[in-house]
Amino acid sequence: MSHQGAELVGRMAGGDRQACAAFYDGFAPLAYGLIRRILHDAPDAEEVLQEVFLELWRAAGQYDAARGTPAAWVVTRARSRAIDRLRSLRKRDEVVVDRLDTMTAETPSGRPEDPGTEVVDRHFVQGALARLVPAQREVIELAYY
Repeated sequence: MSHQGAELVGRMAGGDRQACAAFYDGFAPLAYGLIRRILHDAPDAEEVLQEVFLELWRAAGQYDAARGTPAAWVVTRARSRAIDRLRSLRKRDEVVVDRLDTMTAETPSGRPEDPGTEVVDRHFVQGALARLVPAQREVIELAYY
């Protein structure tokens, strides 16, 4: 498949969609197996596989046979993207947000006991928001405002 793979990559660089489909059919099982070993979630692995082959389609003109076989090219991209996704998932799981009801001190009536506690609560909420990544902070701010 190595020589045939290189030929398919060349045709892909010229925009041949049928060559891309044949390349996918030949190399997707190899890439998917590697991605699944890194990412244990099938939907995540399938999404990464699609991203990898879209990237390969776009970068076909940059393929250099002197640097490795098409299989090595596919495996390198698949491994890299799977590790990127794994890191992204781990980072997302590390972000912990306290529940809003544990951040406020309210009486049974639902109103703060002392107007001064509203200022303290405001600072507490601002501190919690500051610890969020910008995208999460923006979602909360947009929902509130």
